[in-house]
Amino acid sequence: MNEINKQLQNIVPKKQELVNENIIKFDREEFKNLSNEVVEYLETSAFDILNISAKSQLQLGRKFQEIFDTLGKQGVEEGVYTKYVLFLGYSDRTVLRYRNRWKLYNLIENKNTKGIIAIMPVVYVDKLLKEYDSYKEILKEDITLEELRNKLDNKKQVIELKHEEITIPHGFFKDKIFNLSLKAEEIEDKLTEAEKIKVSKALEVLEKILNK
Repeated sequence: MNEINKQLQNIVPKKQELVNENIIKFDREEFKNLSNEVVEYLETSAFDILNISAKSQLQLGRKFQEIFDTLGKQGVEEGVYTKYVLFLGYSDRTVLRYRNRWKLYNLIENKNTKGIIAIMPVVYVDKLLKEYDSYKEILKEDITLEELRNKLDNKKQVIELKHEEITIPHGFFKDKIFNLSLKAEEIEDKLTEAEKIKVSKALEVLEKILNK
């Protein structure tokens, strides 16, 4: 076995399962018409599948992060990494998600929580990584997947409510757009093509909102 395969094997020991009954709740109500034997089989199989998927994503995340870091240290431009990912048949966005899961997984010490991160939906992984300092104390606790998701969703609702409390004064948008139009006229010739494209897309979004 070569060195790379040895390293991949060491990420998660063979007999160590990331997903166990303490992490998720298997809803037997959905299969209430089946025999206990069949339900138990499906439950066991579910945990097997989740473990296979979790280990695979972590291994891929670790390897792609290693490649990204190595190319960076060698002074290779980032575009080469993206071309390499596409050459392998992966989406660069999908690979970034693998890398982010691997990064977050390694930030956490609690074994139970590490298992949750291994199977958690991408949207929650990205949120936890982006706002890690706000959630790191929660991530030290023994918690179920459902409980952690509820905490993340509740915080999102609180933020949305705070946004609703903001009062926009009358005439704010008109004045803002007028000032921006003056600024645009002043610097339009100085913008790069990439900047012009970004401004154009932003204006398209604004136009759609105002034409409702």
